[in-house]
Formats: sequence, C-alpha cells, structure tokens
Amino acid sequence: MSGDLVQATEAIRLHRQGYERLRHGIDLLAITKARNDYGMACLAWIDLCVSKAESDDQHDPVWAARSFERGRPVFTGGKPRDVQVREAWLDYQSARIGADLETIGRAREAWRVAFVAWLQDLMV
Repeated sequence: MSGDLVQATEAIRLHRQGYERLRHGIDLLAITKARNDYGMACLAWIDLCVSKAESDDQHDPVWAARSFERGRPVFTGGKPRDVQVREAWLDYQSARIGADLETIGRAREAWRVAFVAWLQDLMV
C-alpha cells in the first residue's frame, strides 16, 4: 500500500502544478478540469491514508498510534479546519491507544470526515 500512497502523493504534486499553471489564465474549462483533477487526486490520497490507518489498526492500533507520535506534527496551521482536523487526528490517536476496534473505527471516520472538509475548504 505504501507504493500506492507514493503514487497518490505524486499525482497530487502533478495536478497541483497543472492547476497552478492554468489558474491565472482565461481558459475557464481548462482551469475547472485542472482543479477537479487536483481535488480528485487529493481525495484519493486521503482515502489511501485512511485505508492504511485502518489496516494498521487491524494489525496493532497501539503500535500505529505510537509510530505516529514519533512523526512530524499533522495540520499545524491555525485556520478553523486545520484545528478541526488536527483535533480529530489526536482523538483518533487517543482512541487507538485505549479503545476497542469499534470505537477506533468511529474515531477514524470522524478524522476522515474532518480531513475531507479540510480539503473542501482548501479547494474553495
């Protein structure tokens, strides 16, 4: 799955570059297509992140939570959606450490919803 995540990340980079090149032009159809492609690449990346997290939870949720503690901070911005997705992420990590798989699943879904809402704000 990590190869899929790398490919999804690369797709985001390529679509973002295409969108940025067109954004200030006058071809509205091309701009709309590029923006749509960029947004769909971002959604695919979010789905892969959530799928990988779910797979990690099935294997060992405590290990998964602790492995992320050693990583870089997630969503450090101060915008309201940044705060919401960061809080959902932290709630999810807490659930992974001490809860059953059903509670972990609900927390993961709340994180996914916040993540998608963050993307929607980004695309506006």
